[in-house]
Amino acid sequence: TSPTQQAVANRLSTPVLMAFSFGRHKAKQSPLPSPESTFAPSPFTERLITGGSSCSGDSSQLPEMALPPLMEDRANGGFSCAWHSLRRGLLLALPIMGLVGLCVASSLRMPHPVKIWNPDLRREFQTEPMAKSVIRKFDAYNMARGGRDDAETFRANVEQYMAPDLLYESVGFGTWRTPSGWARGEEMHYGMAFPETVFTQMLFFGDRKVATTTTYGSALWGGDFLGIKAPQQWVTLRITDFYSIREEVHGWGR
Repeated sequence: TSPTQQAVANRLSTPVLMAFSFGRHKAKQSPLPSPESTFAPSPFTERLITGGSSCSGDSSQLPEMALPPLMEDRANGGFSCAWHSLRRGLLLALPIMGLVGLCVASSLRMPHPVKIWNPDLRREFQTEPMAKSVIRKFDAYNMARGGRDDAETFRANVEQYMAPDLLYESVGFGTWRTPSGWARGEEMHYGMAFPETVFTQMLFFGDRKVATTTTYGSALWGGDFLGIKAPQQWVTLRITDFYSIREEVHGWGR
């Protein structure tokens, strides 16, 4: 063969060499390239093959060119690398999980914010007699927020208008005392029998001490009421209420 053909053959036969680092394995030194070879590792590749194991912490350098390790060594090194990565991940995750748990526990212990509903009455209603003004605001809250607010918010709002020693008497819902008794009596039982109602107030009279209303309701009769099976249809209700208001401070009572 000619010198030119020999140089081509040597160049083609030069192995493509790679460096691997698994666990604490160190590969054997490979033969140097022939003088005629033009192969030279790039600086980037040289930096990769001269570092220690990324998992074992071994800082000793590998030879510049190394043969691939055996499959057994590769598997052992992969397991070691996975275990170290998992341990580092757990060490990082545990403090974060603890912090999240503390935040959740703190939010659960925080008192639920109670929002007092603003009736936002028109100007012509702001000079009404005390009893009529109290009942107007009470009815407005029930029509706007009844069945929508949580129990704590509902209780805080109705207790603005109902005295602690309230006496409630009703033909359909019995006799109850205190605002909580009224809620268990009329409010709960009415909502179970008539889950949807559109109210229209027709008559409203009052002075400083007493008030009365006549209201019509277009209601869906969806639950049994007073032993009568629910027809599952819309009906018209007529409601007549009478209130006695006791003044607690000047211009306001319950």
